[in-house]
Amino acid sequence: MKTTQEVATLIKKYIDGDSTVEEVESLMRWAQEKPEHEVFLTNLLKSDDIYADAIDYISLKEEKDDVWLEGFEESIIQRIQPRIKQRTIKHLTWIVGAAAAMLLTFFSYLYFSKDMPMYGDESCDLAEVVAGTTKAELILPDGQRITLRDDKEWIAMGESLKYSDGSPVLAEDTEMLAKQLITIEVPRGGRYKIMLPDGSKVWLNSMSKLVHPFRFAIDKREVTLEGEAYFEIAQLSVAGKRVPFTVNTDKQSIEVTGTAFNVSAYAENAATVTTLVHGSVDIYAGSQRLSLKPSQQGIATAKGVSKREVDVAKFIAWKDNKFLFDETSLIEVMREISRWYDIDVSFEGEARSTYLYGEIGMDKNLVEVLRLLEKSGVKFKSIKRDSRQRLIVLP
Repeated sequence: MKTTQEVATLIKKYIDGDSTVEEVESLMRWAQEKPEHEVFLTNLLKSDDIYADAIDYISLKEEKDDVWLEGFEESIIQRIQPRIKQRTIKHLTWIVGAAAAMLLTFFSYLYFSKDMPMYGDESCDLAEVVAGTTKAELILPDGQRITLRDDKEWIAMGESLKYSDGSPVLAEDTEMLAKQLITIEVPRGGRYKIMLPDGSKVWLNSMSKLVHPFRFAIDKREVTLEGEAYFEIAQLSVAGKRVPFTVNTDKQSIEVTGTAFNVSAYAENAATVTTLVHGSVDIYAGSQRLSLKPSQQGIATAKGVSKREVDVAKFIAWKDNKFLFDETSLIEVMREISRWYDIDVSFEGEARSTYLYGEIGMDKNLVEVLRLLEKSGVKFKSIKRDSRQRLIVLP
């Protein structure tokens, strides 16, 4: 039975690609000793589902410095046992190489470090920065702004404007809105779901805006997007002819009939990125036309449009309340954090060429996320400017 330090050393060397054949065999034998070992290691890399368990484990280890696995089995396995019953782990997958060392390394530190450092005095103000929530504003044609209820899952358009439970959004008659454009605007630190008049569903991410008719015309469906949204488009036919659905952004237009896709069209990004989950879409950018198939991504820039094969999970994880990083640049990671936690982020000096891997629940508060990122070698300081918290990424 191996001690904490022995297991940690084997894992770290394996991740860094420095293991000998004997050390790889030793690690795999340890992983195969018990199903709990495989579950522990698999979850260590694939998600942060047992992050809270790790905190308990560290506290336990400080209280009784026995052989680690005895304490782990006694105190922790009870909490992950339901997940063991739900699925059988057939094999253990490791991502090897220096590029993978970022989030994987901080996950291993999280579990195996004897002294998990606290974030430091500069983070005191950041302790109050919590994760984003369900929130948005409805903007009527006359400019009137209505704060949508944060205790409702979504709003639905159609003959009337109502929340998911059927309660009305507006007290007055909505008939006057029949042919007019309305806007749903989601601020920083927010997210909202909308059901359009045709039954299509839209998930709006932070700092995003969707403009659309209160009721669609018979022969066309058209919306305008700023920011990011995930679309599930309902198929609609009139007189045997499918009614197309068009999503307009600053750099492109997307035409679909019935499909699911994600569009990221933030103004600060050089490219508009369309990721197709299922169905088919046509992207129009200037005089260019690009057709996508499932698991393909279209990239529209000032130079034109191109496409590539991708794992769509990374690009739609936000809809399921997860950060999912897979060779994601530090700049993009910090942009996502800035939008979701409603905090200004800047870099001191030139941004590092760092790429991150891993999964973090978006329900965690900011300090928890920063603790994890610090374990990958990213350092921060915080200041307050104009009554707003600012996070500065250090070189």
